[in-house]
Amino acid sequence: MLESGLGPPIRYLFGLAPTSVEPGGVTFTMPVTGWLLFPQGVVSGATLGILVDAPLGCTVQTALPPATPFTTTEISLKFLRTVVPQGGRLTAKGRLIHAGKSTGVSLVEVTDQVGRLLAVTSTRCAILPRVEVPWEVTEQALKHPPRLPEPDWPSPHPYERPVTGEVLPQETWDGTDGLGVLRSLITGDLPAPPLTRFCGIAPVDADAGATTWKMPASEWLCAPIQGRLYGGAIAMLAGTAIDGTVQTTLPGGTAFAPVDLKVYSCARFHPTGVTWWPGER
Repeated sequence: MLESGLGPPIRYLFGLAPTSVEPGGVTFTMPVTGWLLFPQGVVSGATLGILVDAPLGCTVQTALPPATPFTTTEISLKFLRTVVPQGGRLTAKGRLIHAGKSTGVSLVEVTDQVGRLLAVTSTRCAILPRVEVPWEVTEQALKHPPRLPEPDWPSPHPYERPVTGEVLPQETWDGTDGLGVLRSLITGDLPAPPLTRFCGIAPVDADAGATTWKMPASEWLCAPIQGRLYGGAIAMLAGTAIDGTVQTTLPGGTAFAPVDLKVYSCARFHPTGVTWWPGER
C-alpha cells in the first residue's frame, strides 16, 4: 500500500494517505485545508469520518489471510477537541483490538500537528468468507505486489487547489437563527461554504428539527475496493445532517459542537457508471 504509488480517488481529493503499516496497526494522515470549512468557519467533527475510516478498516485487514474480504459495519466517533482550521496535518493511528473468524474490531486515535488528542474512534468489521483463489496466484501476488507509478497529473490535486466558497461573518450568525441561516443557504441568499464547493455536500430542505442534505455519489469519493463509495464519506454526510438538524433549533449567536457520532452501515453503495480515475483533474 505504501509502495504502490497510485492510490484511490479519495486519496487525491482530500490528501488522505497511509504513512505506516505494521501487523495490527496502520496510520493515515490528512491535511487540514480551507476546503474543509463549513459556514461557521470550522472543520466539523463529521469530516473526521473521511480520515478515520481508512485506518479503521486497514488495521483489521493486516490480520486477515490473503483473499479475505471484509466490510466495516459501524463507525463510532467521540470528539475531545475541536479541529482548529490553521493548516497542518491530522494523524489517525489505528490499533487492532480483535480479529476472529467473522468479526474484527479496531481503534483509532486522531491527533493534530502538535500531538493533541482530538478524537477516539472504533469500528466493528464483518469478515466475509475467503475467496477461492489458486495458491499459485496468491503466491505470485505476494511475491510481486503491484507497484503502479503515480501519473504526472496536469493539474494540482483538488485539495491543493485555491479554495473557493465563503465562511459567514459573525454578524450573520448573531442576527439570524440557525434555521434562517440554513434556509438562506438553500435559496442561495447566502454564499456556499468551501466544503460545498469541494464535494457538493449541501442542505436541500430545512424545518425546525428536520433537515435533508445531498452529496453527489462522485467517483472522487471511491474507496480502493471495487469502486465502492468510501464509508467515511457516508459518515461525513450523516454527521453533517445531524449537526444541521441541531442547528435549526438554535437562536442567533449560539454556537454548538457534537460530542460523538455513530454511523451504522447497512449496505455498500456503488456509484453508477464509475470510472476508476476521473478523466479531468
